[in-house]
Amino acid sequence: MQKYKILAALLVVLLVYASFATWKWRETEKSKDNAINDLEEVASSEMECFEGSGILVSLAEKNTSSPTLGSFSLMLAHCAYNLESTANSLYFLTNDPKYSDLAAFGSSLGIFFHRVGNNFFESRELVLKNKDRISNLALTIENLMVESKCLCDMTPEDIKKLRKMAEEIEGD
Repeated sequence: MQKYKILAALLVVLLVYASFATWKWRETEKSKDNAINDLEEVASSEMECFEGSGILVSLAEKNTSSPTLGSFSLMLAHCAYNLESTANSLYFLTNDPKYSDLAAFGSSLGIFFHRVGNNFFESRELVLKNKDRISNLALTIENLMVESKCLCDMTPEDIKKLRKMAEEIEGD
């Protein structure tokens, strides 16, 4: 009889533990999903920043001062590095390769815009040399954001296309 009481108590403890572990697992999954959603919102916001990258071309064409051109470029570089960091976090949470491509996209743009912002004497030439690529990128992002409404709706092909476009922008 004593054995059955011990076994019953052990069974109750195991059932309580299993219930607690299941509840904790569900809460963790909810937290992970919430984190992914929040990071996708941040990444979408950073993507919207690049819709205005065509303004950089207009500034260069209108012979705007180098400090103004540099400041705008550094703002875009900041958006790019935030996008890269956010996309890397999304990749680590989801293992979805589209976020790896998105991080590479952000990195490529960050390097270019940082270079423009920090090369006082060459900034205008760098932008004008890439004006068609920058304008096409801005237009493509704008169209994708209108169609998709959210980064989470973009296809891996969309993001690969953006990555390729960013890698074609020449920093030399």
